[in-house]
Amino acid sequence: MKKDSALNILITYARIPIYNTLITKDSITIIDKREKCVLIESLEYFRKRFKVDVAYHNAEELFFGAPINFNSNKKYYKIDDPYNYIICSHKPSEIRKNIRKDKREIISYYTLSDDLKYLKEQRILSPLDTTSVTIYYKERSIIDGYLLPKKVEVFIYSSTDTMEMKMEYKKRRINSLEPIHYVIPEKYDTCE
Repeated sequence: MKKDSALNILITYARIPIYNTLITKDSITIIDKREKCVLIESLEYFRKRFKVDVAYHNAEELFFGAPINFNSNKKYYKIDDPYNYIICSHKPSEIRKNIRKDKREIISYYTLSDDLKYLKEQRILSPLDTTSVTIYYKERSIIDGYLLPKKVEVFIYSSTDTMEMKMEYKKRRINSLEPIHYVIPEKYDTCE
């Protein structure tokens, strides 16, 4: 794999591989070992199913605990909350206009840790189709000088579907060359 070109995620239960996922800049391949099937889709699949605009770099941001779609050249607004430090991509008046006028602007909220050193939570809202994505970074640890997530919970709610993921990263490696064995057995059918 070349840098910034693919993510390989192996999901296990009791050390038994259940899902092997390969995400590239334009597609996602999921091997479901329990159901003995494979799902090969473009990233457009997630856009249609969950009505969320997903790009490869968003998957990287999620797995590395970085703010999704954060733009350092954009102005962000502090949300009044006595218990958390939250910044938002839009002013409250812009959010109200966005909802009233059925605009398609995505609204992002970023909640920082109490010491303001890392991202604790983020919410991404699409008012037009009432889709929301909430990501909780429950625990982090330092790997090769990077503060990476260790436990993450993701909730995606849309008008057509709901998805909930709880992830605990056991083995995390970054910037290291490693062979990836990604074989789709011939007898596997297409996942429904």
